[in-house]
Order: sequence, then C-alpha cells, then structure tokens
Amino acid sequence: CVFVWDDQAVAQLFPKKFWIELISNQDSTSGRWTTFLNPSAQKGKPTLVGWVAGKDAMRMEDQTDGEVKAEMMSNLKLMFPDIPEPDRVVITRWGKEPNILGTYSHHTVGRNFWDDSSALRNPVGRIIFAGEATAGYWEATTVGAWATGQRAAREMKQYLTADNVVKRSSSPETVVVEEFDESDLSQPGPHSNGIQGYLSQDDPIRK
Repeated sequence: CVFVWDDQAVAQLFPKKFWIELISNQDSTSGRWTTFLNPSAQKGKPTLVGWVAGKDAMRMEDQTDGEVKAEMMSNLKLMFPDIPEPDRVVITRWGKEPNILGTYSHHTVGRNFWDDSSALRNPVGRIIFAGEATAGYWEATTVGAWATGQRAAREMKQYLTADNVVKRSSSPETVVVEEFDESDLSQPGPHSNGIQGYLSQDDPIRK
C-alpha cells in the first residue's frame, strides 16, 4: 500500500530512515501494519509504502481500500500524531491476480537456484521467457521482472528483424537496466543502490 502527499512539509514528519518499524499493542489492528518503506527522497514527494505479509496480507486483500487506509493511518498516527490524510493511495492485491496468485520464485533445498534461473532464461524455439524467476540475483523483485522484460524485448526484436534464433550461452548473464549501474545489478540481493535506483524512475505514483 502506497501513500503519497502533495505537501512537501509532510516529509519533515518522517525520520531520515529508509525503513520505519513500529511495534504496538494498541488494538487488534496495530500489529498488522508495522513496516514502512520511506522512498520520499527518491520519489520527490512525501511517500510511505506499507508492507503486510502472511495471513494479514490475505485478510487485507478482502478489505476495501477505505478499510486498508484506515488501518494504516491508525498505525501511522501512533508514530506521527500530526500526519495528515494522504492525497493518493495505491493498494496492490497480488494474491487476487489470476496469473500470479501472490507467488514468486524462491530457493529450494537440494537445487541450485542460479542454475534453474539461468535455464529458465533460455528460449524454446521462438518462445522467450522473462520474469523475476529468470533474473538470477534479482529474483522475487520488481526490478528483476522489469530488467528481464527489457532483455526479452531485445531478443524478440532480434527474432523479428533478423529472422533467426538467438544463440544463448548457458552461463548466467548480468541483468542490465538503463537507469542502473551494472555493477549494482551483478551483486547479490535487491538492496541499497539498486532498489533505490528503481524507485527513482518516473512512474504514475511519482506523478
């Protein structure tokens, strides 16, 4: 769930931390929204992203946008009593997406994830695969899904313009996004500069 404020002064209410944690036993809803990402510096507007998981996430997907907003604001007001209502709210319900159902790739005991991810990148004839599961170190992230989509688009262009099958090496390749430093993307984990670079891109939330 993403909250965006047009008033720049709202950003002064947030601590200068990228992640904000809250633990409270105020009522039955207080423990549900306790982790917030603060990408205000990257977005150019006061922005907070709330995270919820497990059974709480499943429950949230059956709530209305108004109910979700009310629960989040209840917790935020415990931390920031003067925080106003957000100007825009964006709520995702990935568990309700019929082609996703809230799933993403993960490591499995007894298998080499990097080998599997590399194999999933290999085209089958003219069928090209993309998605976070094919992103190697950037699995389970929007960054990985976006980057592999760009890679797949380049390969499709080669198929359409040259009418030949692209030969791919079996060794893992570095995922590259124009807005990113390639050295960041080749490092394990979706943290620090990489994810912040992604958050700085122009998107509907920033507008």
